[in-house]
Amino acid sequence: MKSISLLLLCLLGGAAHAQAQTQAQAPRTPAEVTLSQITLYQTGIELGCKDSGRKNGDSVQKVTAFCDCVIQVLKEDVTEDEWRRAFVFAAGGKFQDEARILDAHIGKTRSCRAESK
Repeated sequence: MKSISLLLLCLLGGAAHAQAQTQAQAPRTPAEVTLSQITLYQTGIELGCKDSGRKNGDSVQKVTAFCDCVIQVLKEDVTEDEWRRAFVFAAGGKFQDEARILDAHIGKTRSCRAESK
């Protein structure tokens, strides 16, 4: 992947996927977000990352290695409360607020580029 900005766009694309899947039963507060919804959201981020990588012309191996690394780093670094808040923002279409939460952790995924080469 070419830049951290591109990564954030990938992640938000995944969040949009999660939003489309959950809009009907979207929670209004972080406390209402279930662990299943967090998992769905994380899966949406991973799928969005992989889809963007393939559209960018990267090899399947490179995309898989990069996106698997990114989601693993985020799962380790983002707190449950942050996942819940990001989910609520994504489900409500407040993508700038969602991006602010995830952006705080994107820097830690820089090592994923080296691992995916």
